[in-house]
Amino acid sequence: MFFPIYSIEDSSETTFESDFYFFVRNLSSTYKIPFLDLNQYPFLKHHYKDRIHLNTNASYALGIVLGNYLQSIKSTRDCLGGDCVSFPFEVLMPSDFNTKDSRGSYKNSLLNIEYLDLRNKLFVERNDNDRLLSVGYLKPKDYREESGIVINNTYKYGFSGSGYFHEAIDINISGSLEIEPLQGEDCVTNLMKRGRSSGNFSFCYIADLLFYNPSIELICKSAYRECVSIELPYLLDVVERLSPRPSGTYSIPNLRPKSINRLRDIAIEIESEDLVIAKDFMFLSSLARPQGKLIKRKLNLYRSKLGTESD
Repeated sequence: MFFPIYSIEDSSETTFESDFYFFVRNLSSTYKIPFLDLNQYPFLKHHYKDRIHLNTNASYALGIVLGNYLQSIKSTRDCLGGDCVSFPFEVLMPSDFNTKDSRGSYKNSLLNIEYLDLRNKLFVERNDNDRLLSVGYLKPKDYREESGIVINNTYKYGFSGSGYFHEAIDINISGSLEIEPLQGEDCVTNLMKRGRSSGNFSFCYIADLLFYNPSIELICKSAYRECVSIELPYLLDVVERLSPRPSGTYSIPNLRPKSINRLRDIAIEIESEDLVIAKDFMFLSSLARPQGKLIKRKLNLYRSKLGTESD
């Protein structure tokens, strides 16, 4: 399931999230892996917690609608065959670590994981080609102090959120490495640049490490899968009931991303003929997609040429 990314259909924006989304979607199509793409549903700005996450109420509504739909599916054939001939990725779990630090477990209604209570420096022996891609960690909800790691005595990262997360490392770290807990008073950038953590760093629960060896080719044989087309026609109605628009706010009626693109493109097509109408069309596009970079740039240009500050 692909989470929705706000304003992903704006062709002027190129981000790590959008590039990764298109890559994985194309990979899924190539290997015939069925998927549900939530970017096909025109979620509104107030449904998002940030650019790549729905808020709690919208996520809960999605779970209700999707769960009811999946229960109604009657599959006729099991998934058969399939094999991974060559696999360049490897996950290290707490049981794989050579350390005297204690291990613990965490369980809730969604998951059951083992974690390493990292208190000392951990040496992870790897081949020179092995690159650390990401770190899985646990940050219990009731813990008030901060958590983070130091990699190779140089790179400091904080852990954000509460619960279990698996976050990417944004620098190239290859070969054997050392990991230790971040301790004492500090202020550091969180993994994946999810804000900053500051205060007293007192614990570090490591759940897993993901490594990638680029010298090994990924070779897969697809299994036979019964492709299920998922349609959730009432999804946005339920989301809006559980995550309504804040009072006093306004936007134009719900538009699909392709409709917003077309409205924006029409404005650009007629800007040399009638700048006033082009500005009006671009203004409507901005209401539907306020973070669109091309839309904002063009709208400011039209306003400047017409000598107006607003609409």
